[in-house]
Amino acid sequence: RSRTVEVDREKKRLELRKDEHRAQDAETGELRLELASMETENESLRQQAFAAGEVKVHARVMGQRGDEEKARHQVLSGEVARVRAANAAMQAEAEKLGLLGDDSA
Repeated sequence: RSRTVEVDREKKRLELRKDEHRAQDAETGELRLELASMETENESLRQQAFAAGEVKVHARVMGQRGDEEKARHQVLSGEVARVRAANAAMQAEAEKLGLLGDDSA
């Protein structure tokens, strides 16, 4: 009789362990699904961050190009002013020397 009681207790313990394992398996399955979802979300966020980084780099490059164009414009404006001044000086010199004809005749 005591042997039967022990066997029954062992069966109950085994059943409890089976139930615990089933619960753990179910929880593990849920955690795996959650992990997969988080990995997908993480990949999406990484792609968004990479795209944002590309936009920042592009904006920085465009800003640098704009600065370069402004500097080039300033140099060219200076050259234009220098050429105009030289042209005006040459025209004044030509007028002094009487080299410029009177177009009104």
